[in-house]
Amino acid sequence: ITEFNYLPEIHPADSAADAANYLARVEAIPASIDATLASLELGVTRGLFANAESSGRVLEMVTRQLAQPLEEWPMFAPAARYAAIASDEDAARFTAALTAALTDGVAPALDRYGTFIETRVLPSARSDEAPGLAGLEIGEPCYEALVRSYTTLPMSAAEVHDTGLREIAT
Repeated sequence: ITEFNYLPEIHPADSAADAANYLARVEAIPASIDATLASLELGVTRGLFANAESSGRVLEMVTRQLAQPLEEWPMFAPAARYAAIASDEDAARFTAALTAALTDGVAPALDRYGTFIETRVLPSARSDEAPGLAGLEIGEPCYEALVRSYTTLPMSAAEVHDTGLREIAT
């Protein structure tokens, strides 16, 4: 949810083209949420769960956003920004389309996401004693893959760590 709420900051609606592109991005959010749900379902079937604290915070964020009036959602902010530069007709058209995309697409997708977290993840969430990848049985190989992905180095996580320690010491 956080990444979607930052969308207006990285994609301002400063022109008709910007507004149209922003709207297209918002309209794509439900599919993105559904893809995330599919990944989460795969994790659930494999017994891979986030920790309870993190899962609870995510549910709280989703619940809080859904309880807010739409006009207070960060994703709605471009409506006012565009209204300041567009004709009344264009601004009204953009606001109506954005309202529909958020009301008919994003809000139901967020509701599905919150329901999934509440009913499928939280009941089996891991203890907060073992958060992150380290708390998963497959955590070590996942961490190694992330290190390779982010560094593109043929080094283990321990080797990268040791290199960092040596560089700091010099």
